Amino acid sequence: MMLAFLHKVIDFLLGRTKDSKDIVTIFDEHGLSVVSGKNTYSVQLRKTVRHSWGTEYAFNVPLGITFNKCKECTGAIADILQKKVTMTSFSLLHVNVYE
Repeated sequence: MMLAFLHKVIDFLLGRTKDSKDIVTIFDEHGLSVVSGKNTYSVQLRKTVRHSWGTEYAFNVPLGITFNKCKECTGAIADILQKKVTMTSFSLLHVNVYE
C-alpha cells in the first residue's frame, strides 16, 4: 500500500499526471507516431508547468508529424479531460489544460 502511494508521489513530482498520460494515449490512438525501420517514435512528454489557470504540458513531436495533425486532437483531448484545451507550437508542442 505504501509503495503504491510512493509511486503516485513520484509520478506527480516528475509531471507524469493522469492528464498527461491521457493526452499521450489520445495522440497514439490518432496515429501520431512515425515508424522508421524497427523503431516507432511517438509523442513524448518533456515538461509540465503548473500555473494558476491550469497546467501546461510540453511534448516532443517526432519528425513527420505536422502541427495541424496535432491540432486535430484538441477536441478529443478536451472531451476526455472535460476541460478547455489549447495548443501552440514553438520548439515543442505546448498543450494548455485549463482548470
